[in-house]
Amino acid sequence: MILRQTGNGRPLLLLHSLLADGRSVEALASELSQTHRVVIADLPGYGGSPRSTASIPQIAQELMAAMMAEGFKRDLSVLGNGYGGFVALSLAQQFSAAVGRLILLDSAAAFPPAGKQGIQTMLDKVRIGGMSAAVDIGVSRLFPPAYIETHPDVVATYRAALLQMDAESFICMCQNLINVDLRPGLSAVRSNTLVIVGLEDHATPAALAREVATTIPDAKLLELAGCGHAPHIQMPEVVIPLIKEFLDEA
Repeated sequence: MILRQTGNGRPLLLLHSLLADGRSVEALASELSQTHRVVIADLPGYGGSPRSTASIPQIAQELMAAMMAEGFKRDLSVLGNGYGGFVALSLAQQFSAAVGRLILLDSAAAFPPAGKQGIQTMLDKVRIGGMSAAVDIGVSRLFPPAYIETHPDVVATYRAALLQMDAESFICMCQNLINVDLRPGLSAVRSNTLVIVGLEDHATPAALAREVATTIPDAKLLELAGCGHAPHIQMPEVVIPLIKEFLDEA
């Protein structure tokens, strides 16, 4: 798994969503590297990382092994968006002694049947027609309609990134999201936890984030009106100060 590092201070691991690679958190890394040693991971099949058929808990194990090999063994903060949030949550569940702070951006612990069906639809389209067959769905799951209309340059960037993704890896990650259920371990999470969710997120609706926040002991929940699946991209001026404040407090 490819890890890129920047900055100095306490370690902070950033994990991207299903619908974007590690480049999607680079602006966030630039801001947070002022106070943290930021590690950006390209999850399996994204960026330069090789394909993998590992499950989300297995990816978390491989990621922790990679982090430990780099010397990051404790006092670790982990931030994950969407798919990366599932991996981050699994890290907190499996390695509670290492993960002190957990930040989940528009993520969940499991999808209900309707959510799984939406992911299955993307999977099927990619299996038949490649990434181009699902790019419109992917963009609509990443950003709300109003943002798509008013920010064509940003949307074009992420549309191009979706088209460049490895189709087989995307299919595997979709299947992981259909299969995963981290709910049984939520109440055992001991990390200081911040859950942020956009109220216009149709990929991972706010109700799923609320379930996580109300089950993890003492978790903090912040809901953003008008925001979709990627608050760090859509509303960085709002989200970055909230993240900095949480990391300083925690």
